[in-house]
Amino acid sequence: MEQKHLNIFLVVLLVGIIGVSSVAVVQQMSYQSLDSEYQDLLTDYETLSSDWNQTSDDLNDLQSEFETMQTSYLTLIDDYASLSEIHLIVLSNNTNLQQSLDDLQVLYDQLLEDFALLNASFVELEQNHADLQADYAQLQSDYDELQVNYNQLLLDYNDLMAQYQVLQDSYNALVLAYDTLELQYDALVLDYDALLSDYNALANDFSALQNDYDALELAYNTLSTWIRQQILPVQHMVFAEAVRQYYLQDYLDQSSDTKGWYRQYTRFCRDLVLHASGQWDPFQTVSEAFSDALLYGSDTMSLTYWAMYSMAMYDGSSWQTFPYRWGWSFSPENWGIDIVVQDCIDNIDYEYDTDITYGQSGATWDYPKHPVETAFRTMGDCEDQAILTAAYLERTSFYNATDNYRFETAMAIFHDPAHPTLGSFYHATLLVHIEDTADFYSRYPLGVLWNLGGGIDPYSGFTWCWLDPTWNVPFGAVPSWLTAYRIHGGLGYDVMSIAINDYNGGIAQTGNGPLGAYVP
Repeated sequence: MEQKHLNIFLVVLLVGIIGVSSVAVVQQMSYQSLDSEYQDLLTDYETLSSDWNQTSDDLNDLQSEFETMQTSYLTLIDDYASLSEIHLIVLSNNTNLQQSLDDLQVLYDQLLEDFALLNASFVELEQNHADLQADYAQLQSDYDELQVNYNQLLLDYNDLMAQYQVLQDSYNALVLAYDTLELQYDALVLDYDALLSDYNALANDFSALQNDYDALELAYNTLSTWIRQQILPVQHMVFAEAVRQYYLQDYLDQSSDTKGWYRQYTRFCRDLVLHASGQWDPFQTVSEAFSDALLYGSDTMSLTYWAMYSMAMYDGSSWQTFPYRWGWSFSPENWGIDIVVQDCIDNIDYEYDTDITYGQSGATWDYPKHPVETAFRTMGDCEDQAILTAAYLERTSFYNATDNYRFETAMAIFHDPAHPTLGSFYHATLLVHIEDTADFYSRYPLGVLWNLGGGIDPYSGFTWCWLDPTWNVPFGAVPSWLTAYRIHGGLGYDVMSIAINDYNGGIAQTGNGPLGAYVP
């Protein structure tokens, strides 16, 4: 029986020793495993969770083993008590049993120390388990927060995926449209290249046509200028000759006295001025006969206008038309009378009527030219130059709207058989009305202004200045033949006839009073 108890004790002791050793070994391995799992838990949450579950299982197993060992320990205590009793019995029977008991006591003490160490390790492991559980709770909280964020990101991702799908569909449609446009573009490039080739060919054709057009335009302008400067005056000369043939015999009554004849001749010269300046057409019968054959204008006054203003004079370097040389109008502020008079002096040569009437002379053969004829030929006698100057002054000023001002001129024909210094004196000249006499005297201090008298002067005071292109007297100067009249008793209407160049202008009669001169 004692041997049986001893065997049981030895078996229990051996099992206890093996169990303690196993527990120590298992505890050491579990700690290292837990440490490794804790490190892994910090880097990978999923691994930590798996390790945590494994650790929990191991802890439960350890707890179970500990409880089993505790039960075994309590059983061992009981067995030890029984063995002590047996020992006392055996000790009394066998002295060698004491030595075994001592050895067993040593093993028991060692077992108690191992148990204490195991218990301390268990307490430490529990603390580590509590810390690990706290870390697990924090990680679980972070995980839950991450899960919420993940869910939101997943929603955003799904929304973005939906938008992406829409964009992908749009992109696919655009790619298809792009491919279609690219095909159309390629076709348009081919069409463009063809059109560009056609355009270049047309451009070359256009350039050639433009050169032809420029050449034709130059030829047309040259021909047009030649027509205006040559054909129009020639056409007008036919009209002028018809006027002389048809009207001159009506104007010049051969049965009248000398005074009467020159008065009618003065009226004819005035009417030439009125027609040429576009104020009145006294030659209706001839004008109507020419109206259907006119190249320019609707009547002969328009023809005269085109002819007069298309002709040119050579100024020493180029041919320039009168309007370009003078301007279309003058005003009292800038004058211009002197320019017109000086141009006639410089460019119109004197020509006797006998030079164009086959040497015939006499009053009945006087040949009054129209202004167009004089300007075109650049030749004329005294009445021709006076008519030309008056016509240009009347025409240019007729279009001047400054203060409704217009130059007023008057034709004057002298028929004096006993000039104070020249003897027989037959001469034609003109006068021009000066609006601003003070300005005239400031510009021309040696000038002399006259009043017409004779019952025809519409202006009061001394406002008329003599002009004489054929005597080469510039504007503002006094012709020498006029100075002789002033020196020798004055100038009367018995030796001259005056007609104001206006459609209702009068002609001075003999015996209605002499002209008077005023020198400031």
